[in-house]
Amino acid sequence: MTPPDSGVTITLSQMYGEMQAMHGEVREMRTELRAGLATVSDHETRLRTLERKVWAAAGASGVLGAIITALLAAYTKNFGM
Repeated sequence: MTPPDSGVTITLSQMYGEMQAMHGEVREMRTELRAGLATVSDHETRLRTLERKVWAAAGASGVLGAIITALLAAYTKNFGM
């Protein structure tokens, strides 16, 4: 008894062609992913630089506020305002 015909026959050359096409697509995706990772790394560097500047500005404003407060207290004490 012969098995029933499924209606689909895939040859080895067709399989090989599909595998080659998939290999090319994976290679393209890998190239795009590497380019994207370089962009993400660049954004991380910029964010860290910005965070350092923000913390430096916050510290400087705290020190400046303390100095201004001390100067105003000394001024009002000396000149009786």
